[in-house]
Amino acid sequence: MARPTGHTPWFIAILLVAAALRLTGVAWDGGIGAHPDERYLVGVAEGMARLREPNPFAVDASFPYGHVPLYLFLRLGGTDRLMAARLLTGLLDVGTVALTAALARVLLAAGRLGRWSGAPLMAALFLAVMPLHVQQAHFATADVPLAFFSAGALLFAARSAPRLRFAPSLTTNAVRSQARSAAECRQRDSASLRRLLRTARSQARSAAECRQRDSASLRRLLRTARSQARSAAECRLAGIWAGLALGCKAGAALLLIPIALAGALGAKNRRERIRRVAGALGVALATFALTNPFAVLESPRFLTNVAAQAALARGAVLVPYTLQYRGTPPYLYPIAQQLLWGMGPVLGLLGFGGLAWTAVRAARGRLRSAEWVVLVWALPFFAFTGGLSVKFPRYLLPLTPVLAVYAVQWVIAIGRGATRILFALAVLPAAFLSTALVVSYGQPHPWVAASEWIRAHIPPGSVIAVEEWDHPLPLDAEGYTLRVLPVFAPEGEEKERRMASVLAEADAVVVASRRGYGALARWPDRFPATLADYRALFAGERGWIAAGCWGRWPSLARISLADDPFGAAGLPLPHPACRPTGAWLRLPRLDESFVVYDHPEVVIFVAARGGR
Repeated sequence: MARPTGHTPWFIAILLVAAALRLTGVAWDGGIGAHPDERYLVGVAEGMARLREPNPFAVDASFPYGHVPLYLFLRLGGTDRLMAARLLTGLLDVGTVALTAALARVLLAAGRLGRWSGAPLMAALFLAVMPLHVQQAHFATADVPLAFFSAGALLFAARSAPRLRFAPSLTTNAVRSQARSAAECRQRDSASLRRLLRTARSQARSAAECRQRDSASLRRLLRTARSQARSAAECRLAGIWAGLALGCKAGAALLLIPIALAGALGAKNRRERIRRVAGALGVALATFALTNPFAVLESPRFLTNVAAQAALARGAVLVPYTLQYRGTPPYLYPIAQQLLWGMGPVLGLLGFGGLAWTAVRAARGRLRSAEWVVLVWALPFFAFTGGLSVKFPRYLLPLTPVLAVYAVQWVIAIGRGATRILFALAVLPAAFLSTALVVSYGQPHPWVAASEWIRAHIPPGSVIAVEEWDHPLPLDAEGYTLRVLPVFAPEGEEKERRMASVLAEADAVVVASRRGYGALARWPDRFPATLADYRALFAGERGWIAAGCWGRWPSLARISLADDPFGAAGLPLPHPACRPTGAWLRLPRLDESFVVYDHPEVVIFVAARGGR
């Protein structure tokens, strides 16, 4: 597809929309570091800066991620590294939007589906308003840099593929053309010797035709050589981007598959194929080594930490924040969560439908080489990630740019006269969700608001019970005594004794989010006593009453978007303020990670009059 003309202003406008959604509300939590992953990453970077130590393992020997995000955060400096890191991830995700447009241009041209020159812009717009990307771009974690570098790797691998696919046949045709021309010349020379009486004009004409053919063949060879060199350079660039992605998270190792395929497509023979593939993979691994030197120098430690994270993702190790995934079906649960929130309903259907449609085209042999390069990564990535026991929706963040492109391809293929209508149906719900989320960031974070209430209504010296594995409130606990409720401990007499002891001593109980009751409700057979305690607490029994509830639900045009965590857990509504005011669009149960960081619901219980 030819590069569209006159679309630059629209492309700039889309990038500005993406930037506005991602950079508005950067201080969404008032700077308290409400996301545990960003607290951890930025904390390790702060420790490295404080110790003047370039080795992350000197700060935390169990650091499990690649080191590229750490070094990026370390270079930011400034007085507030957390805010600077969030700005950086927001800008990187704007870059991902731009890369998505470029990838769409390559794949649409390769697939001969680019009948609408605005299609790359629509792919960029899909990603610009995608709620998953808008939300994750506000968090200083490794997932956004991973998605950015993965998109760059796929783009350059796909760009190299179309030229590489046809380069061997072009070279062969040029050589055959030369041989044919030489044979024709010899035949004409022989005929000239036998027919000496032929006119000199005929000989001159034949010689001129030979020179013209030789010249054309030479030009084709030069063009082919330049095309091969350019494709090889782009393949090496893909290796660099893949190495940077691998330096964010080990899961990026699957990018080596399309890199190897792109390198192999341009080879004329087995020896050149090995050389090109080894060169591309070597560039990727060298980039990883240069940007993660201590992962190489201390490779046993690094591999041990990565293996520990892999065991957690497989479900071999259970921790409180993975208990919520019990009984969630592989593949269906990640897709459902993307439809409910991550991508929006219509865009999600088009994205995953486009993936399936592309796979069907591949089975029928209808894909071009650039499309194959992307698909050989997309299918294994979803097959691996969607089948994990731990199904955080952000794990699909590197795949969503490809899904946005597939959505555009599928709409163009099936839309016929309704193409623009389908695009609008995909964009509007996603844009509504993202805008509602960003608007909610203008309100105080529930943990901040609840902490202010505690300071105003619960006297210093009081004992406050908080749940383990959740954020202890108030944020500034000076003057208060905090006691931890071991809600995730194994059931038994020891746990019951500790729970009863903490509650007997406490003047107030803080439930900072759904993390405790929401996860344990998935295990009623394993935590029956703890769930009974939650049920009694929320029902106002055993001497406790709910003093208030604090939340900030995504809302726009007086329509609030929220699920019902209490109903999903089989618990009574503890306080009327735990429901959004005005119109409420009730969503099915959302993944915990969509809610507990930037818009949790806090419930505070105090002792009822008359004692407990």
